Amino acid sequence: MYWDKETVKLYTINVDVVKENSARINLFDSDATDITTIDGDYLANYQEDPNLKSIPESSVFYFQFNQEKAGIKTPLANQNIRKALALSYDKKAYVDTVLQNGSIVANGLIPAGLVKSPDGKIDFRKASGDLQTFNKKEAQAAWKKGLKELGVETLTIELLSGDTDSAKKSSEFMQGQWQTNLTGLKVNLKNVPFKVRLELDSKQDYDIQLSGWSADYSDPMAYLDIFQTGKSYNTTS
Repeated sequence: MYWDKETVKLYTINVDVVKENSARINLFDSDATDITTIDGDYLANYQEDPNLKSIPESSVFYFQFNQEKAGIKTPLANQNIRKALALSYDKKAYVDTVLQNGSIVANGLIPAGLVKSPDGKIDFRKASGDLQTFNKKEAQAAWKKGLKELGVETLTIELLSGDTDSAKKSSEFMQGQWQTNLTGLKVNLKNVPFKVRLELDSKQDYDIQLSGWSADYSDPMAYLDIFQTGKSYNTTS
């Protein structure tokens, strides 16, 4: 869309992988890099900066519950345990206090703005409605029922996530929400580099994993397809 695209060419693009927000901001402010992402606490300091651009993405982040590890069913194979975990964290508080980057609450796998109905009149997300919302009371009821079905009073579960600043803060928020809202639950955090997380994912060696997906074409199947039986990305049993 650039007006002079026929004459302006990019011959080299250098990309630096920087996990810490502060380091990325310092590189940008010192003109050592041209573009950087910004989120969390730092975003508030740049609200009036003309360089700040907000660009929506068709990305959704979600939890993968691993129901079988090394051929043995995990507590997450219990539907009520999964339901309790899914309903027991405050998504609005998460996007407002942790991410602070314009993200919106996702109450369904397909994000708003990705695709409309065949007649073009209604967004897919609106047509599908909210499928999963924060409901502490319902979560606690499912949790008690799940523990009873498993014959236990407590559970210890590990949350696998990345090792960036944002991933660590996200993990800590979820740990606090789950342990506060679900009596008898202990959540251990495992923050690892992206490559390690992918290896653990492929081996199905995790309990709960914080994952994300971005659509590469404008259709609900860009997301739904990954959870089909036999798909290489479906590592949740």
